Amino acid sequence: TNTESIIMSLPSAQLSMDRIYPFAPKDGAKKNMLQNTGLTYNFKGDYRIDTSDEFFFKKEMFDTAKSGIQHDVNLSTNTKIMKHFTLSPSARYKEVWYFNKINRIYNNINDEVVTDTIKGFNAFREYSVGASLSTTIYGDIAFKKGRVQAIRHTMRPSISYGYTPDFSTYYDEIQQSSDPQDILEYTQFEGGIYGTPGRNLSNSLGISIAN
Repeated sequence: TNTESIIMSLPSAQLSMDRIYPFAPKDGAKKNMLQNTGLTYNFKGDYRIDTSDEFFFKKEMFDTAKSGIQHDVNLSTNTKIMKHFTLSPSARYKEVWYFNKINRIYNNINDEVVTDTIKGFNAFREYSVGASLSTTIYGDIAFKKGRVQAIRHTMRPSISYGYTPDFSTYYDEIQQSSDPQDILEYTQFEGGIYGTPGRNLSNSLGISIAN
């Protein structure tokens, strides 16, 4: 009320699909890695308005509105290795749709960068893969006397690997001053409600133990 600002998300929709096993046999018994492959899908869609009392339900309100749709697909499976180890590969695919894009050009007359918003369908895609290897180690101590019959000690060591590529192909460079070496990097997805493509390569290794 004091700032006279209005922020709305209208409409906002989310859809989640239960995990399915597209390669499982009809009898339901999953015996190998392919048959254990599970697939999930999540959908999000938003139309967001950030305006003020002055422009509420006027043309300016819709000119600054942002919209987007995000698709998220996850694929995972697991299998036994050498009887005692569980290997769990996984993959994720994300696709984001926007309905406008940012375009920037350098105006050498005014020595400034001019930013335009161009309406139209625009999309970027990201993916990542990973795998983990885990096992469970048991240690039992039995007692011949007393109410306590035995004590079990359980350890679950795990090692995991994750890889996410660099998506710098979605970024552009422009000159931003009279100095030709003064470069501005930007992406046409700037300001999007679901963020921008990731720029940093991620190659990670994790080691953990639950005791």
